[in-house]
Order: sequence, then C-alpha cells, then structure tokens
Amino acid sequence: MRAANAIFDIVRESKKPFVFFRLPQGPQVQFYFQEDFNCHYNENLEQEGFVFQPFDTSKQSYCIPSDKQMTFDWSPEALQKKARPILASRLENKEEHISLISKAQDFIQKGEFQKVVLSKKVSIPLQNPIGFDYYLRLLSAYPDALVYFWNHPETGAWVGATPEKLVTVADDSYHTMALAGTLVYNEGEAPNWTDKEIEEQQLVVTAIEEGISTNFPNVTLDSSERYTKKAGNIQHLCTDIHFSGADIAVKDIVSVLHPTPAVGGLPKQASLDFIHKNEAYDRHYYSGVLGPVTKQTKELFVNLRCGQVRESFFDIYVGGGITAASQGEKEWEELQRKSETLLSCL
Repeated sequence: MRAANAIFDIVRESKKPFVFFRLPQGPQVQFYFQEDFNCHYNENLEQEGFVFQPFDTSKQSYCIPSDKQMTFDWSPEALQKKARPILASRLENKEEHISLISKAQDFIQKGEFQKVVLSKKVSIPLQNPIGFDYYLRLLSAYPDALVYFWNHPETGAWVGATPEKLVTVADDSYHTMALAGTLVYNEGEAPNWTDKEIEEQQLVVTAIEEGISTNFPNVTLDSSERYTKKAGNIQHLCTDIHFSGADIAVKDIVSVLHPTPAVGGLPKQASLDFIHKNEAYDRHYYSGVLGPVTKQTKELFVNLRCGQVRESFFDIYVGGGITAASQGEKEWEELQRKSETLLSCL
C-alpha cells in the first residue's frame, strides 16, 4: 500500500475530490478521484460513482464518479495499542444528554413515538494530522465494515468504518438489514441480550418490513433469524431482510428506508421532528447514506462510526436508540463504547 499512501498525500494536498474505500470483507481498496474541482451529483442513484448523502435529505448530496479509479491490494496489519485520550474526559454535557433522554421518554410515554435515536458530536484535539496510516489501521481493525476516507472541497474530509448496510441492489434482488442494540464484545463470552435491546431491534425489523411491503406490495420478503453481528469492540443484534420480484428504482428504496429506525426513530416523521428540535446541532453526513454505485450493483450503507477531519480537531459522531426501557447512565456508557471505534485507531 505504499503507492496508495503516496497518492493519498498528493491528492490530499491538491484538495481535489477523492475517496478510498473497502467493502466489508473485501480484498482490495478502491480509489476514485477527480482531476478537477467540479461538483457531481447522483440524485437518482443510477450514475456510476461513490455517493455521499447527508442525514437531512433536503440538503445537497455529492458523488465522485468512478471513471478515474485505481485498485490496491491490502493485507491486515497487526495493531499496536497506543496511548490515547480518555473518552470520558472528552464527552461533555453528560447531565444535559441524560436530561434529553428523559425528555424523549416523556414523549414516548405520551405516545408521540416508540423510539428515537439521539446523537452527540465529540471533538478530539489533534496533535498530528489524520492521514493514510490512520485509514490503514481502520482497515485492519474493522474487516466487516465499509471503511472509507472521503475528501471533497464542499464537504470537507470524512473517515469511517460503518457496519450497517442500507441496501444492496443486484439485478432485481435487494438486501437490507435491521441493526440495533449494543453490547460490549468480550472474546469467548456469549452476549447477554436483554429485553430492551431485543425490543429495540425488533422495532427496526418491523418498520423495515412494513415499509417495504406497503410501498412495494408485489415483492417477496424473506427475513433471517435474529443474530449477533460483531463490529470491532461492540456487537449488535441484526436481521437480514431480502426482497425480490419487482423492478424498483434505487432512489425509491432509499426514500422508504432512510432514515431507518436505527438512526432516526419510529414513527419516522415524529422522531425526526424531535431530533431536529432537540439535538441542537447539524448531523451533516453522520447517519447519512454512502457507497459505490455501478451498473451491476448498488451497495449503499448508513454512515455510522464516522467523523469529520478538521485541521486541529477530529469530530466524532455517536448515537444511541432511546425506548421506554432505556436507562440514562447506560446510554451514556454506550456512546463512549461506540466512540472507541474511531478513537482506538488514533
């Protein structure tokens, strides 16, 4: 990957749009780049390229075309533990966040919604710039994630390792997943899922199945059994959902699925209204949609475990699903664990 490292430095210095990405369990890192500063868009999700959409679909999304690309082989490297900031000292306004959780639960008790996902931005001061060596550590640490480094003059630089697929489209076959609930991963130890996590994940399953069936009544749905999906130092409950039997535009599928209850809430509009009024900051591209689009396949993911790289700070975004059974202290601890995805590779 030495050649890729050198290219990274060159294109980063040029400030022209580029993206490095590796699909889950992929053997290669792909690199799309532009030789100009033109902005490209892919609103219908049919043109070939790498899509980068914000959480708020009313805002502009971008695309880096795939007509100029390179491919690099890579192999996992042994990770050395390095000293890093203690997250507890970086996560601020704990009581404020727990108070917001209580407010959300009041809305749940009143029947306004069943679940809402509340997030925070954690700004980590940087002593050294985040570069390609950091990206390589993410690749090695998270083989089951879409690991990317995106840079664009309109969006800034973003990096992430997301385990959550929004939808894969191949011919007339479609695959999505319901991912929710979080526990710490301890090697050799079976996860002890509680009713809270199971209920939270089932809400996501039901919402996705009903959304697909209602909007695309001619498809055949096939959902897997619930299983545990590891994502670095944490693990989630997951159900794979396949559907087929109809020719559906990708844009229409995304409009139905995004944002899923795993990043927004349920019902969709009521939870989004609460988020917009109470989170008090812009999620930007956190929990948006990203991924490569080709003529053969569209592989779109939810932008989780991600952060924006600024000159002197690394803005890490984390969130957690709130239901009637949520406990403020445990939700706060979950935010810390999720931030470790990106912090552990600094």
